Amino acid sequence: MRYFLKADFLENGPTKPIQALALGIVREDGESRYWVYADADLREVNGWVRENILPRVNGKPTTQRSRIAEDLVSFLGPDPAIEFWSYYGDYDRIIVQQTFGHMGEIPRWLQTWCMSVRQYSRQLGKPEILPEMAGYERSALGDAMWARDSFFTLAAFEAAK
Repeated sequence: MRYFLKADFLENGPTKPIQALALGIVREDGESRYWVYADADLREVNGWVRENILPRVNGKPTTQRSRIAEDLVSFLGPDPAIEFWSYYGDYDRIIVQQTFGHMGEIPRWLQTWCMSVRQYSRQLGKPEILPEMAGYERSALGDAMWARDSFFTLAAFEAAK
């Protein structure tokens, strides 16, 4: 089963780890989950995150990281055929992994890599066919839905070649 994910996060350079703010995951069948992390430290938010991300998550219900990990296990599996997909998803998969704690705490059945919708598009010659972002809620969940729809648009394009 394919799962399309997107995370909102804080990133303040090489001396500070990335911190999860929100995570959206959409299964290929459309079932989805969205969490705002209760334990995010917002004291050192950079200007871009303050302007572009905080308005998306402020006022939404928050969930403790440990509960998000439990919810992820329930939502994902254990599914030995999981495929994570994202659009520029390098940090997104790290957010999923860090939700469980350190590397040794990640469930063994959970894959630790992510396929890229962006790379898939490039592989197909970057066709100008992806859906407009304007039709999606600006949130981690909306971005994950857009990645899912973009993947299926590209897959249909590839199948028609």
